Amino acid sequence: MKRSTLISLLIITTAVAALSWGSLIGTSKMFAFHDVTQAARVQDFTVNLLAGNIPPRIAPDFSFHMGYPVFNFYAPTAYWITALINIAGFSVAGAMKLSLFLGLLLAAIGVFLLLRLYVSEKASLTAAILFITSPLFPLEIFVRGNLAELWFLAFLPFTLFLMTFQDRNMDKWSFILLAISSLFLFTAHNALSLVALMVCALFLLMQKHKISVGSALILGILGGAYFVLPAIFELPLTYAHEVAQMTQYRDHFVCIRQLWSSPWGFGGSVPGCADGMSFMLGKAVVAFASLGIITLAWGFRERKRPLQLNTFLFFAIMGIVSTFLVTQYSAFLWEPLKVFQFPWRFLTFSVFGLSFASAYIFHILDTKKFGKYLLAVIVIVLLIKGKQYFISNPEGQLDAKVYDKTFSSQEYREQKAAFRIPEYLPKTANYKAWRSLENSNFDIRNVLSPLDNGSVNTLQQGLFTREAQTSSKIFLINIHYFPNWKIFINNKLYVPEKFDQLGRPLVRSKSPVTTVLVQYSQTQVQAAGNLISFTSLAVLLLTISSPLWHKMQRLSAKA
Repeated sequence: MKRSTLISLLIITTAVAALSWGSLIGTSKMFAFHDVTQAARVQDFTVNLLAGNIPPRIAPDFSFHMGYPVFNFYAPTAYWITALINIAGFSVAGAMKLSLFLGLLLAAIGVFLLLRLYVSEKASLTAAILFITSPLFPLEIFVRGNLAELWFLAFLPFTLFLMTFQDRNMDKWSFILLAISSLFLFTAHNALSLVALMVCALFLLMQKHKISVGSALILGILGGAYFVLPAIFELPLTYAHEVAQMTQYRDHFVCIRQLWSSPWGFGGSVPGCADGMSFMLGKAVVAFASLGIITLAWGFRERKRPLQLNTFLFFAIMGIVSTFLVTQYSAFLWEPLKVFQFPWRFLTFSVFGLSFASAYIFHILDTKKFGKYLLAVIVIVLLIKGKQYFISNPEGQLDAKVYDKTFSSQEYREQKAAFRIPEYLPKTANYKAWRSLENSNFDIRNVLSPLDNGSVNTLQQGLFTREAQTSSKIFLINIHYFPNWKIFINNKLYVPEKFDQLGRPLVRSKSPVTTVLVQYSQTQVQAAGNLISFTSLAVLLLTISSPLWHKMQRLSAKA
């Protein structure tokens, strides 16, 4: 690696540290944000990993210790990373802050490395700083606390960089990294990863060695089958569709003036233009992207072939179209897009595409006599202006230990967390009856609940294995029934058909003493997804062996 590149990476790391100092790093404080279940999810994801349940499917403590299949449907990339940091010895709050910091850093490095393949190093550095100092990043971190979208923003540019690098170098190690990066990208976010798949497919058409690059992407897609297959085929077993219909995309379009300037706040998204959170693209992003696009167009008029025409055009169009989609003027397109729920989610692609387009004007400036000094001034100003948004809500600051006790405690996970993400309640339960228990004193401590005067002897009260004996003739098994739970009654597999309003299996027994064993296991769909993911990993390892690798290179050269 060139010395100048190492210096640029050091500058980026220093810049990210400067932006994060006093909020993500260099402080014992933690901050509150919209998604108050993040800490609880990280904690229970960690519990799964330590128990050897890989990949995690159920949060065993959620919903009164009855188990909640949240990890079967929540994009897992951010939780793999954050939970591993937690296992490494950081507290939950510390792991979340470090995860947010690393996501921000990787996003900046990814944009820098991608642009460095098309424009000068100084232009790439400036555009990377422009990208991470846009209000989008502090919005995701300090207002929404959205680990998933932040890591999506990190892996998107990094994956596109590896696609281009692999196309130009046909290197087996970049092939491996591309497959792994695309795996993380396509499992980073439930909705945005679908768009990323389309973006990568279109970007692939611009590459010369489509077979090599496309093969790595396909392996990445197949590697994510462990999550994607269950998320598709088992989602109807929950209330996800019904809860999603409660959110109307029409209420969440962004007003044009909000894209340029809107008050910074820590509130929510509401109908109209009076949102409690800001949806600014960033004036610098809009200004420099406009200059980049105008300069690009001027080059056509002068019949000069602009630098990397197709690539800049591709990302400029991405930025413009995505910006259009967040406004009410795109309402006629949104019925088939309603799966995204909030039009402003496309701001991720707006800021990314426009930041890329801005690199063209930075490249032009870098060729001028005093251009490098001007770019240095731009970077400094961007960091100073951007720092003002890298702050948490003063009213939501807590000591990290207090934060953990509040949001990742056993009590919070059992009694509150699931109600903040109600869409994943299994349909074996009655939604309204379950919601009525929110903020109640309802509690379950036993494996079984007799409905007569029978006694219960608990043999195991684990998170993933529960066993008890009872003299009761009619009793409830205290789980939200979902296919992950396998029930054995007197050593025979039992498939429940009747449930109470909480989705607990209702069992009638004629035995004097009934032994009930409840064990967590993967469903057939989940096992199939796991097998596909494992097979893709094996194929990846085989592909990079010398004979197969050389064969792929020959095929790519002929294509």
